Amino acid sequence: MKKQFFPLLLVLLLSVACSKSTLTLDRSELTLTDQGMYLTATVNPPQELVWTSSNEKIVQVWNGIVMPVSNGTAVVTVSTLDGKASASCTVTVSGHARDLSKDGAANCYIIPEPGRYRFKCVKGNNDTENVINDVSGAKVLWESTFKSSVKAGDLVSSIAYENNWVTVQTAGQAVRGNAVVAVFDDSGDIIWSWHLWFCPHFVPENLQQTYNDGTVWMDRNLGASMDALSSSFGLMYQWGRKDPFPGPYNNNGDLVPTTGTFKKVEASADGSGQVSYTNKNPMSFITTSVNDSKWCYREGEENWAKLWQEATKTIYDPCPPGWKVPSSTWKAAANGASESTAGRIRNYGGTILDYVADLGADLAGMGIRQVTYPAAGYWDYKGDFGSVKEKVYVWSCTRSSTDPGSVLSLYVTTEKAQFQIYNKPNGARSVRCVKDN
Repeated sequence: MKKQFFPLLLVLLLSVACSKSTLTLDRSELTLTDQGMYLTATVNPPQELVWTSSNEKIVQVWNGIVMPVSNGTAVVTVSTLDGKASASCTVTVSGHARDLSKDGAANCYIIPEPGRYRFKCVKGNNDTENVINDVSGAKVLWESTFKSSVKAGDLVSSIAYENNWVTVQTAGQAVRGNAVVAVFDDSGDIIWSWHLWFCPHFVPENLQQTYNDGTVWMDRNLGASMDALSSSFGLMYQWGRKDPFPGPYNNNGDLVPTTGTFKKVEASADGSGQVSYTNKNPMSFITTSVNDSKWCYREGEENWAKLWQEATKTIYDPCPPGWKVPSSTWKAAANGASESTAGRIRNYGGTILDYVADLGADLAGMGIRQVTYPAAGYWDYKGDFGSVKEKVYVWSCTRSSTDPGSVLSLYVTTEKAQFQIYNKPNGARSVRCVKDN
């Protein structure tokens, strides 16, 4: 028996040694930009594999598919399930365009720092149903920088369209401002446009404010560079439109200079009182002959009702992903008051507007019961701008139940604050975004 035992043991040991797993990858180094690539693993004997990334903020991997997330270097490792065999590949991501639409498509995207960015070429906030086809190219319509002068390229140095993505390269340094970009067809007609909000280091969720009624708001107007009343007022919007118009950049009421030219178009002109016209002409301010009218009076009630809504964020909503135009909740935030003489514009030293109205907001959880709305003025129905330092006008998406042609707004003057006032949707006013729950 002993003579047979040793040869058998030797055979078993050789069998175990020969059955050791081997695992290799088809490459040890990989460089990515925006597109992912596939790593091929060869394992013997065939068995289940586990893929990991040393830094998922730079590179993510699923069953060998390596996807870039941000610029940097990470190591992708594949291992056998028992961990006895492994292979690695060093992945470098360079020139990657950050996906602005990863948290959802929108008509506005925040640019927090210089870099390369891209977003899905879709209309509004619907990623699948509103994909834009037949695009010939992309271009910058206008830029502004909260300064007395601006030139093309101060914010966006280049723009391109490819494979249903719009990609922009920003200027080399952090600049506060706004830009509107668009895609166009073979005839040069604009198909759709988007607002790029250049606001360095701005993360709305970090500075959000909770009002008395539980609604969560941004701390500044849409398009504002900061919440300081004397230096940033934000942009102006005709009710129901996704594209902004310039706001003031100082207390003198001077409109912020832009690289593009805006024009006024009478709503009675053929087709100009319709939403389809404004989509193709985002820099045309639609005027009306009288104040008691809406700019899109030529639009049927069915389409008019689809512009801004309370129950859902529409494809015409101008706010960034995760935010929307508010319903008229200022009254609830003010504990049910329709107006207040205490909540008025307060002047300090006669020159700087220190703050506007205490609506009972808890500022960033710090217990400061104050929320600020700058007296940014407004564009009237004739397309004339004024009332800086005199009036606060902020749109809601709530239409009047008795007069569907009117909408509710916040209105503050030096005399009082009206938390629920009816306005005809013709001029352009400020927008303060609320969290889209």
